[in-house]
Amino acid sequence: MDLERSILKIIRGEKRAPLVKGGLAGLSAIYRSVLAARNFAYDRGWIPSIRLPVPVISIGNIVVGGTGKTPLVHLLASQLQDQVPLAILTRGFRSKIEKAGESRLISSGNGPLCSPQECGDEPYFLAQKMKAAIWVGADRVRSGELAIEQGAQCLLLDDGMQHRRLKRDFEIVVIDGLDPFSKGRFLPWGLLRDSPKRLRSADLIVFTHVKDLEQYEQLQKQISPYSDAPSTAVQIAVVNERRIARKVGIFCGIGKPERFVQTVRDLKWEIVNTLFLKDHEPIQNSRLQKFAKECRTQGAEAILCTEKDYVKLRPDPSLCLKIEPLKIRLQIIAGKEHWEGVVTKLLDRIVK
Repeated sequence: MDLERSILKIIRGEKRAPLVKGGLAGLSAIYRSVLAARNFAYDRGWIPSIRLPVPVISIGNIVVGGTGKTPLVHLLASQLQDQVPLAILTRGFRSKIEKAGESRLISSGNGPLCSPQECGDEPYFLAQKMKAAIWVGADRVRSGELAIEQGAQCLLLDDGMQHRRLKRDFEIVVIDGLDPFSKGRFLPWGLLRDSPKRLRSADLIVFTHVKDLEQYEQLQKQISPYSDAPSTAVQIAVVNERRIARKVGIFCGIGKPERFVQTVRDLKWEIVNTLFLKDHEPIQNSRLQKFAKECRTQGAEAILCTEKDYVKLRPDPSLCLKIEPLKIRLQIIAGKEHWEGVVTKLLDRIVK
């Protein structure tokens, strides 16, 4: 087992390691101090932010992975892309483009122009779905400049909350309704990567994984000490439920695999086996073959994965079980007027 997976098990309480946990707590204190100094410097203007000549919308979070940010980017971009020339700026985490230090157009709105290995699974997924241009690169300022040269009149900054070098006009923050602040523990002892105090900069807070209005009201109370921003609650809706067998094996490489497991269980499907990869990690064909055989032996009729895992798979007719992506979309269950209000403000700002 590699170091990253071992640390995640300790963070989640799945593995006892008191000495390691103490070391992580010490590193967490250092991380928190450096983060506070960085945010203070940006807030005071000691570190400058660059403003580009078109509106910039940031969608981000304060916790690492698994908040439902990518489906929210898809939802907002879907509402904007027919109204204005839109470009999505994304990092392409662990992609070849990111590692090379490039900024590259991977879709002009007609599908991906490269492989998921080159641009990353999330950008590739968005490129398959969106009519907006998509730029990949760690330097979002450079990507934004190139997008504007190509005609973009609005920039949607994916995972942008910590990318403070690019000044934004609207800040949308995504919060996991099941664990809003990762128990208050900062990296690497927990999954909190920014201070809850940063929520004061939000124009809209979107709670994901919200089951009902009671939970929504509790979440509003939890964030009230940090922000008075309007909020919206969303939940996952599965759009291809009827096509999939009821006895399945599942694999995924996402930040919080337990969320995917719970979504499948909520659909009353029987899970016979699971395989969890690191976030964004592709599955090797030999490993998938072995997993499929195990699942078939245990009675599975199909294998499920997320859409962003599915885009990384290569066709393999020899696989003993069919692989189906669980296709999801977000549906707003509360605070819809706040979401629509922000979209209206965005469009008003863009057309001026």
